Amino acid sequence: MASEAHRHPAPVPYPHCYGCGAENPIGLHLDLAFDGGELHARFIPLDDHQGYPGIVHGGVISSLLYELMANMPRYLGDDAVLHRSAVTFHRPVPVAEPLLVFARVVEKTPRGWRLAAELSDENGRRLASATGEAIRPASKQDEGAPGR
Repeated sequence: MASEAHRHPAPVPYPHCYGCGAENPIGLHLDLAFDGGELHARFIPLDDHQGYPGIVHGGVISSLLYELMANMPRYLGDDAVLHRSAVTFHRPVPVAEPLLVFARVVEKTPRGWRLAAELSDENGRRLASATGEAIRPASKQDEGAPGR
């Protein structure tokens, strides 16, 4: 990739974030790494993350994909926030096996970013994927505009 991976600056700006917050006792505690093009994290789901026996709950899978897409604009120096996302589940995700999750920019838009994320096992088999759109918060000037 374009540059070496770097870690999110410590301490994490949002210590109680469910996805990356180090101080959230029930959070995912993701350690994010950015290589200039993709945002990456590794995650090992626990029994507490399951829905059906031995299978990771779909909400946890969605949270993993969401977290990386939601953080991507920040790593690019933008204040855009995730406006919408859609998740596709490709295979059951087993508990206790290492997972890799990454997000990338698909397109920069006038309002923000179109994003994609993927969850795979360590063998590279795609387990789930997502697309999303991050937009910049409305300026004070835009807040009163008709149709908003």
